[in-house]
Amino acid sequence: MLDVAFISASSCDLRRGATTPSAPKVVVERAAMDVASRKWLVSGCSKYGTVGLYKAATLESVDLVVTDNGFAADAAIAIRQAGTELALASAR
Repeated sequence: MLDVAFISASSCDLRRGATTPSAPKVVVERAAMDVASRKWLVSGCSKYGTVGLYKAATLESVDLVVTDNGFAADAAIAIRQAGTELALASAR
């Protein structure tokens, strides 16, 4: 069992979740999520609002979304209102 599955996304949005253009990547990410205690989605703010071909996870299925502090305020509010925790990382 994994403690935390770190899932990356090449694209994501509130409605479609985390998506990718790679079917093999989805298989690996879902397998990791299936055995993890906690699921964290890591994605830069530029990825939000774009959509890939294959869905890796819904935002409701992850415990935390980690992104950078350039994330749009309205998108942050929408994610939090949907019940998903959001952490904004700052560059140093």
